[in-house]
Amino acid sequence: MIVTIDGPAGAGKSSAARALARRLGFRFLDTGAMYRAVAFAALRRGLAWDEPAGLALLARQLKIEVGDDRVLLDGHDVTQAIRTVAVTTATHYAANNPAVREHLVGLQRLSPATTTS
Repeated sequence: MIVTIDGPAGAGKSSAARALARRLGFRFLDTGAMYRAVAFAALRRGLAWDEPAGLALLARQLKIEVGDDRVLLDGHDVTQAIRTVAVTTATHYAANNPAVREHLVGLQRLSPATTTS
C-alpha cells in the first residue's frame, strides 16, 4: 500500500506523513526532500534556472539517499540545509521539470526506504 500526501511547501506534509507512517507501521519516504536536494545542489553550483536541461543532467548525476530522519546528498548530510527558505523558494524548478521528475520517480520506485542514483 502506498499513501501520498500533496500540498504547498511548509504546510506540514512531512510531519503528518511521518506520524501516520509510524502509527500504521509503514515506511516513510520523503519524496519532497529529493526535489529539495536537487534544488540545493543547483543553488550550490550556481546553475541557471532557465536551463532545464542542465538541471535534469545535474539530477541524474547526484546520489540522493533519503532515510527515516536524514537526507544525504553525495554522502553529505543535507537534512537541515534543504529546509532553508532559499531552497524552499527554488524547489519548484526541480519539481516542475519533467526530466527531473521522471528521474526521481524512477528512483523512488526502486526502493521504498533509500533512494540513490
